Amino acid sequence: MREPPEKWGRAFILTAAVLFLGWSGLAPAMGAASPSTQMVNIETARPADAYIAGYAMAIILREFNLKGVTLTVEGGNVILITGGHRGDAIRRVAAAVFKLPSVRSVSIRERLALGPKPRGRPEPDRISWSRPIKRGKFTIHLREDVSGAAALALKILSSPGADSRDRIYRMAKKKLSGIDGLTLVAVEESIFTRDSGTASAPPEEEPKKVVRVKSPDTGSRFFPKGDLFKPLIADPRWPHFSVVYQSYIDDQVRSVENKFVSTAIAVSFGETLPIYRQQLSPDFAWEIGFHAAVFGLFDLEGESFDLINTDFWVAPIAIGIRLGNITSLFRFYHQSSHLGDEFILRDPNISEFALRDPAKDRVNLSYWAFNLLLSYDIDENFRVYVGGEHMIDKGGFFFEKDPSDLEEVSVQYGIEYRGLPLSILKWDKLEGRIITGMDIKNQEESDWEANLSIRGGLQFEDPNFPHSQYQIILEYFTGRSPNGQFYKRNVEYFGFGVQGFF
Repeated sequence: MREPPEKWGRAFILTAAVLFLGWSGLAPAMGAASPSTQMVNIETARPADAYIAGYAMAIILREFNLKGVTLTVEGGNVILITGGHRGDAIRRVAAAVFKLPSVRSVSIRERLALGPKPRGRPEPDRISWSRPIKRGKFTIHLREDVSGAAALALKILSSPGADSRDRIYRMAKKKLSGIDGLTLVAVEESIFTRDSGTASAPPEEEPKKVVRVKSPDTGSRFFPKGDLFKPLIADPRWPHFSVVYQSYIDDQVRSVENKFVSTAIAVSFGETLPIYRQQLSPDFAWEIGFHAAVFGLFDLEGESFDLINTDFWVAPIAIGIRLGNITSLFRFYHQSSHLGDEFILRDPNISEFALRDPAKDRVNLSYWAFNLLLSYDIDENFRVYVGGEHMIDKGGFFFEKDPSDLEEVSVQYGIEYRGLPLSILKWDKLEGRIITGMDIKNQEESDWEANLSIRGGLQFEDPNFPHSQYQIILEYFTGRSPNGQFYKRNVEYFGFGVQGFF
């Protein structure tokens, strides 16, 4: 077995590569700062805008179930006012709305209230500054033309860090909050624009008006689409469907010929199913659901691709809560692990590689545990999370822990990057983006040594079905084996495969 420093040297190099890959995905979004004054004037509209507004609101409510979102339509130009929704969901709404006939452009606007709302002016439209970028433009709108505010808005847009709507929003909140007389600021991102020749032009005799609709702030629904808590990219035991080829480097499971199993196929069959969701405000929602999965490991060097290990994982209670950028997930789950029959038959000394103790029988790993995860969306691309779990040790037939001396506590934390859709990865109706993630778990059972999992690759989805995601991934793992029967063994492997979330 290689020494731990050598393992962590490889892990450090891979981690640096993951972070570089994530940040490089932001490069196309950055453009030269060339701000220019641009007055926002929402005055004209056309009857067709009412149809766009109706279809767009149906998409928001039926496909995405987002509460508190307001949209305005003027001459085929749609503005989505987020109502507190941040991250990838509102961008998926924009992509779906842009596919509607006669839509010329779609922008996302996020408002920042700094004072009481003046009567008769619902939107900040007094003065605006814009910065063109490769795929559209960023704009800061000010409700009042207050001395010094315009100069600060220009400075924010010109700064090197103004490369995403979320970053500009945070800078505007920090720099513009202290200006007297300024009551409302909005940060807008124009992300979808169609050439004027591809959308029908409004007749000149149409009346001037703006169509403005808003989805309800609250509501509830059985079997909603998607999850409040997004799946963890690099967690080896997150319920999903996957097939991954694994090449083991260190301390593999011994086969009957005293050779090491150097290649294996890891499969999983599982999903997260939200049963009921209630939206209490645009920023606050909760849901209860059910998680379940089966994880299997097959030896590619066996005569019939022998099944080595099977883990059954089920969480009959999974409660998710989302408040702004913070999401939590509480799960009460059970795991039981089993050796494959063919693997048992081919080696009579099963205890030697199960527990490294010939005096004991093979282990029947089985336990119930409480699990809690908290995640924070730094912006629409990056997320960090932390959590932990505690096994139940009350004995009894139903909640019995096996082996009985199994240590009970573990902590988990990580970071993820989900890039924006890339034009070079578009194919038919599918959109592709770069994803990377690093997951670390420290277990009391292994004296708090870290289990490191790194995954990265490409994710594809159809904007019309945003909750179905397909991923092509590369992975690296070092630490205690995630396969239950071999939880005492240190392993290290690389992998390549596909996985899906539905």
